[in-house]
Amino acid sequence: MNTKATRAFLTFLTGMALILEDAGFMVGMMGAVMGSAIIYIFPSIIFLKLTSRLIKEGKMKKSRGLSSERSANKLMIGMGALLGILGGTATVLNTFAPGML
Repeated sequence: MNTKATRAFLTFLTGMALILEDAGFMVGMMGAVMGSAIIYIFPSIIFLKLTSRLIKEGKMKKSRGLSSERSANKLMIGMGALLGILGGTATVLNTFAPGML
């Protein structure tokens, strides 16, 4: 699944780069989306997968603190997705409708 998603994402970005004349738009869009993913989403996913695996293996006990930390990481994933969407929207508006911002 990850390989298919990566290929689809890269195909989309390559197609957009071939169509659009303004490279600054692609740089801004990638910065908005991937910056948010790198800062908020990827570390939270890594933490959730790691703790899930450690709990299954019996190397970590599930506690109230761990549950609240896992919930906070899920919230961070949602916040990162929202910020990525907002950043992408701001980039699109700035490029195609600069008077709106």
